[in-house]
Amino acid sequence: MARCGLLLLVALSLCGCAHHGPVPKGHDNSARAVSPEPARPTLSASSDPKPPPAPSATTIIDVAADVPPRRPGPCPAPTDASSRLFSNAWAIASGTSVAEPHHAIDEVLRIRLDQLYTSGCRGNLDDKQLVKELQRLSTDKKDPPALFAQSLHGWTMMGHSLDSGSGVAMYAYRGGKARTRIDVTNDGTSEEKTLLLLDAVLFQPPGAPEPLLLIANTHPWMSSCWRSLRVRALAPGPDPRTPAVLLDHRFSGRWCEGIRIRTDGADIHFLYDAWAAVFKQEMVRGYSLSFRYRDGALERRFGFESDLGYVVEDWLTEPWTLANQATVASERAKLASVHRNLAAVVAVALKQGGNDEPTFTREVFPIDATTKRVVVYCAGSSSGKPCPSWPKPVDFKFRAGADGWRLAEVRGR
Repeated sequence: MARCGLLLLVALSLCGCAHHGPVPKGHDNSARAVSPEPARPTLSASSDPKPPPAPSATTIIDVAADVPPRRPGPCPAPTDASSRLFSNAWAIASGTSVAEPHHAIDEVLRIRLDQLYTSGCRGNLDDKQLVKELQRLSTDKKDPPALFAQSLHGWTMMGHSLDSGSGVAMYAYRGGKARTRIDVTNDGTSEEKTLLLLDAVLFQPPGAPEPLLLIANTHPWMSSCWRSLRVRALAPGPDPRTPAVLLDHRFSGRWCEGIRIRTDGADIHFLYDAWAAVFKQEMVRGYSLSFRYRDGALERRFGFESDLGYVVEDWLTEPWTLANQATVASERAKLASVHRNLAAVVAVALKQGGNDEPTFTREVFPIDATTKRVVVYCAGSSSGKPCPSWPKPVDFKFRAGADGWRLAEVRGR
């Protein structure tokens, strides 16, 4: 029976997911400490409780060509058939990290979304109300399933979280039906391929024909907060399960603090915590892994932290192609060689070990409303004597401008 149920769900998950031609943590925006139990991801969607807005003037795909009906009144209850399918898919997915049952859950969510569109009530629902309508698929009223949703113009993101993995998909209303545009879940059955979703958001930068699906995740492993983290930016491709990959980046960090996805204009910022690279005595610090959408691709950008000491740290460890973005434009030519020399000194110092390894520290001194100074020191960890390669403090002077704080001067004392 279990095998028959699984085959039914495999068939179900293929229904309505094919490509259909060229058409295409209200959520808490604050950082969330992730508990050791896989749970609902913290979504970086808008907390505006209003219904999904009308298509914007910058949307290239003509969303108005497929405007769903909109009628007053309550939403209909799920059909008995869709509730049974959801319960079966949820029960099987709860016990396996095999991808098909998780895809099947996303397909039943699509069926429910299609029902809401057809009834005319979808346009009256904000994201929290949509989640409640999706949860009506479950017959377990005491412990509703961990589902989430975000609306963006004519698109909807929906997904689920289980101990055995997560699933997240992007849907669009096209040709009178809800269509699956992207569908992501576990990559395999091994632990490191299980999707433990930390954040997800729809993002349509200027010039993009459809939104991107941004995903931040790790994999289940409860013995440590330190984990391999993964961030992705996906666009609709030839098939919902094989989207176009604009970004797929893995790195080490702390999953307990989560990853927060922020977007601004054409920019994407993945915010996370990890080891300090230069000022190691401070242990853990925040990072911003930043990208800009341009001409259908993502380009890496300098990630600005609010603490200017960490901006100095990143300026010293990032290549000049990024560090120059944190430098006053008129001073870039002069500071390029300074960056090259200091970055080389820091790289060598950080590789030295022993009982008296070089240790970098820093202080921040506000000078006035538009100027701040960061002083960086280096001394042996045991002797306290100045580092031979960095014998005197170095001043990093920042100047405030319309685009924020930028490095204007670097000078040794």
